[in-house]
Amino acid sequence: MQIRTKLTVQFIILVAFIILFCFSMIYALLYQNRKTEYYRKIGFKADATAELYFNFNSIDSASLCGVNNLMRFPESSEDITIFNKDGKQIYTTNDTIDYHLSKSFLDKIQQQHELEFEVGKYRVLGKIYPGKYDGAIIVAGDIDWESLAKNAFLFRLLTILYGVSIIIVSIAGRLFAQRALSPLSDVIGQVNKLPIESLEARLQVVNSRDEIGKLAQTFNMLLDKIQNSIKLQKIFLSAVSHEMKNPLTAITSQLQVLQLKLRTAEEYQHTIDSVLEDLDHLNKTTIDLIDFSRLSYEMNLGVVLQNVRIDDVVWYCKEYYTKLNPSSNLRIRLVNLPQNQDGLIIPANEALLKIALLNIIDNGYKFSVDNSVQIALTVQDQTIDLSFTDNGFGMSPSEQEHIFEPFYRANKTSGITGHGLGLAIVKRITDFHNAEIEINSEKNRGTTFLLKFPRKF
Repeated sequence: MQIRTKLTVQFIILVAFIILFCFSMIYALLYQNRKTEYYRKIGFKADATAELYFNFNSIDSASLCGVNNLMRFPESSEDITIFNKDGKQIYTTNDTIDYHLSKSFLDKIQQQHELEFEVGKYRVLGKIYPGKYDGAIIVAGDIDWESLAKNAFLFRLLTILYGVSIIIVSIAGRLFAQRALSPLSDVIGQVNKLPIESLEARLQVVNSRDEIGKLAQTFNMLLDKIQNSIKLQKIFLSAVSHEMKNPLTAITSQLQVLQLKLRTAEEYQHTIDSVLEDLDHLNKTTIDLIDFSRLSYEMNLGVVLQNVRIDDVVWYCKEYYTKLNPSSNLRIRLVNLPQNQDGLIIPANEALLKIALLNIIDNGYKFSVDNSVQIALTVQDQTIDLSFTDNGFGMSPSEQEHIFEPFYRANKTSGITGHGLGLAIVKRITDFHNAEIEINSEKNRGTTFLLKFPRKF
């Protein structure tokens, strides 16, 4: 079933119940109003009959019956009966009608003073007159033909109006559902018209505040992600093919040259060293590609965060990198350390954090003219800041915009080994830790990377 049909059916059912409830309340209130009015009128007649019977001795029962007959409608089946306090009938206006009231029921009227009840089609009112009437009981009843006719007419009228209302609601519901879903139909039409050959096209958002507008925005965001993913794949394939092809081509050509003729031991050793260098570059590229893919996969699955002292990680990375690169000059400066060591704790995954810091240190080491990196750890009120400053040739603003893109390399880095994955890995890890990363770089003045991690305590 289409959403339009579902909305129409649900709208009809909802409005039908509302109308039915309103019509039922109208019928019930008018029914009760007429019933109350009937008992009020029959009570007046009972009072008048009692006054005539007990206060005018010159009027006999036959004359009183004649007066009552003149006061009622021809089709009326009215009967007013008077009982004394012992329950004995002393007067009646209609001998043909008998309500078959028992002594116990008359006692019940005496106890309640006034009682409304029904006997078959008759609505009957029983009242007690204490005091001057010596506890007489008046029982007055009739078939309420007027109320029956009006109730029947009202029921027929409301039934017809209900049927007409349902027809009108059905038409209105269909139009309402069609109008409500027309923006969604427009979105579907736009999606069907999107060109397959181009990912630049986007859906038009008419109203960004309603749900349809938010749906179009979400779809546009999805298209942005797909476009970025395809762009990344193209860059990835291009960079991987380049990074893999160059060392493999160099290795192949060098080995082919060796096959042409016999070489001296020094020439063989030089070629072996060159091949090993290319293999080392190829090995690093492969490892970084595996790490980049693994990080993306693991972060999507969810990595466990623990309480980690960030100063311990920084000292570990310094010692570890110094062992790998003895020529490096790494210096650490601690600023505004808290008295309580818990102030150095951040929620983090220690393994990922080490990968990020080592990549930034390696980046600064490679681009610094003196192989030095200045590391500063500063404890702020809400964050713990880590800055890494090198003495390299810096970056232009346009280069800074793309520095965290996979495989991107600045113009002046062509002579430095690398493949542009290190900072992309850093960006993914810092985003995962809800940390901010800022770049401050000037041409020929070096570059500073600032990482702001949220404090645990």
